[in-house]
Amino acid sequence: MYRVKSIPDSVKDVSVKDRTVKLYYSSFDKIDSDGEVVRRGALTKTQSEWGPGGKNRIWHLDNHMTLNRVGKPKEMGEDEFGAWAVTKIANTQSGKDALALYESGDITEHSFGFRVLQSEGGEIDGHQATILTELQQFEYSSVNWGANMNTPTIEVKSLEETKQKLIEEHKKWQKWLRKGNLSDEFCHLLDVQIQQWSEQIKALEELSEPPVKSTPAVQAADISAIFEKYNFKQQIEETFNGRN
Repeated sequence: MYRVKSIPDSVKDVSVKDRTVKLYYSSFDKIDSDGEVVRRGALTKTQSEWGPGGKNRIWHLDNHMTLNRVGKPKEMGEDEFGAWAVTKIANTQSGKDALALYESGDITEHSFGFRVLQSEGGEIDGHQATILTELQQFEYSSVNWGANMNTPTIEVKSLEETKQKLIEEHKKWQKWLRKGNLSDEFCHLLDVQIQQWSEQIKALEELSEPPVKSTPAVQAADISAIFEKYNFKQQIEETFNGRN
């Protein structure tokens, strides 16, 4: 399951000249609002295998959006406080925007996308908590607010609109997938994107919204059929896994 966690006031250093930013994207040994604790060492393996010293597939994104790539980490590590990264800001529009916002001090929060590989129950400062001992990290992001992207905010009449947007996004990514000759990095981003959509669809399925006058009722569960209709998830998995 694709999940995210956020951390405020997490910028350590910004160099406009070098186009780099050093930041924290996770803190350790602190209970969060989910009653969970990320234990120091939980990200060591994924940083080694997927970071700049390994397959180099972890991206710095803008608000977890896979098409808005800020750059890639040139260094990653852990210290007593948490997990950190040094991003080399890309010379793209997303990168330029991010660098300007870092320089002005408007970006102060970061988050990271992951799935839990190992966890255990425990007690922290006298409180029961779920201790996350090993995580697989997909990306880390500059975020406007530390909100959970897995629960999209949906207006009362927007369920059909949300469904259509997901369909449009699926079609667009599927078109690129059909072109072939995709890089490992692009396939990895597709894999991350499909996991994000899965969580958004799951959140939509859990919604129960009142009927809206003059608007046909739309079942949130209908959205889950998108994957089967376009056979998109299977195509991504086959393309991505075939490169590993």
